[in-house]
Amino acid sequence: MPNDTRPTIADVARRAGVSKGLVSFALNGRAGVSPDTRERILAIAADMGWSPSLRARSLSVGRAFACGLVIGRSPDVIAADPFFPSFIAGVEDEFSVSGQVLVLAAATPGRHEAETYRGLAADRRVDGVILSDLRADDPRIELVAGLGIAAVTLGVPDVDSPFTSVSVDDGAGIRLAVDHLADLGHVDVAHVAGPSAMLHGRHRTAAFERAAAARGIRARVVETDFSAADGARATDELLDAETPPTAIAMLSFE
Repeated sequence: MPNDTRPTIADVARRAGVSKGLVSFALNGRAGVSPDTRERILAIAADMGWSPSLRARSLSVGRAFACGLVIGRSPDVIAADPFFPSFIAGVEDEFSVSGQVLVLAAATPGRHEAETYRGLAADRRVDGVILSDLRADDPRIELVAGLGIAAVTLGVPDVDSPFTSVSVDDGAGIRLAVDHLADLGHVDVAHVAGPSAMLHGRHRTAAFERAAAARGIRARVVETDFSAADGARATDELLDAETPPTAIAMLSFE
């Protein structure tokens, strides 16, 4: 196994001719180091290519400096979903500045998913998790809270939650689509929807039905599992109907 040749605080201290403690104070911006000495130590560290060790930092403060994201969907749905790559890229872009990492796991919803969260907590691999694809009566809220892990939910749960949430208006896009189709003269519109067990799918369906009712449009909803194959199945079902809709809304469909 190759040796880790990354320079350490001890290496910087030897080059600077000072103690490791003084180097640590200088690199961490703590008091007790004269401006000239701090500047010299920082210059030597930069010249040597020194960078903080995440492992050492984790041990010293008792944190993993990592956040978990467990995606409870099948691999084919994840691969076809444009949301997750963009979301993950955005999270990792922010973490690159804060010195944290994203621990990503795909798990089958249910027992396997719960065991994944338990494993992350037991191994202390993460300081917190991001809960995506909130479900009706989502059991993960109670599970993660009981494990003592910090969390942020994408969306507002429909059960009591101790966690901060980040949410958007799930119905905005579908309302605009319905208004647009109504303005074009459509009076029979279908919505190829996601599973009603997922809160964002349920919210979009409700928004679609309210918007259609407000414009006097006949509304039809066909539920899918969010996969491309099931979306095609639902579309074929609508088009093969005795009286097919004149338009189909498929917003945010993976």
